[in-house]
Amino acid sequence: MAASPELDDPIFDLIGQSLLEVIEEKNRTLNKKALLHRMVIIAKLCPRELDDVGKYYEKIVKDLQTQSQTETITGLLLMYPKYCVHVIETSADNIVEFVTNIKRDMDVEEDAYLETSKILVVSHDIPSRLYQHWSYRVLNISSAIDEYNLGEDWQKLLIDMLARLLKLGMFLSHQPKVQQKNTVDTLREKVPELLPEQGMLAYLLDNDERCVEAVRDFASRYEMPYDTFVDAGEFVVLLCTVLETFGKISKY
Repeated sequence: MAASPELDDPIFDLIGQSLLEVIEEKNRTLNKKALLHRMVIIAKLCPRELDDVGKYYEKIVKDLQTQSQTETITGLLLMYPKYCVHVIETSADNIVEFVTNIKRDMDVEEDAYLETSKILVVSHDIPSRLYQHWSYRVLNISSAIDEYNLGEDWQKLLIDMLARLLKLGMFLSHQPKVQQKNTVDTLREKVPELLPEQGMLAYLLDNDERCVEAVRDFASRYEMPYDTFVDAGEFVVLLCTVLETFGKISKY
């Protein structure tokens, strides 16, 4: 008996798969070289030793690096007494896997390292890296936080924060390789004006602004099965929506 023409439609192959699985398969099929992307993610920390939080992030990075040895992960994690900001440079697949790991941790409330986390920006197809490797640093500063009231221009606040991080990365990229560790260890002394303030992180995390996306929302888009769609038209609409969200802010 001949196969039903309807069942030969490639759209049926998507049933039961997540968006991430389909994208990964598409990339493997095309055999494309992984493009480089940069993500900035912020988080409010659970009450834990900051070095433990740093080691938690470090383990995620090392595990991802082991899984995809050809896709280097670089970046910088800055930890304050109650918050952290993380810049990570790698492939799109690694970024999605990283965010999925963060979401999984927050879902385990008793042993979680992070209380809440949001993505500020994902910059696609960046021309070069700002960081030579991945590392984390604890900023030993007062836990007091300068408050930003609701009257603040959140768009200006976001741009200011991203500009600082970009300038910080550019500053580090121009440092001799042999001086990298010492430079990162002394950021507060050398370039305090380039470090985001705790109040900025607190404001963006505690207020539901349209400029940021919760990690849970971002990760869930890649876990959604395709067999919820009624037809291919709906599939295309949702796929475009997800890809638009993934690249919601343009390149640096």
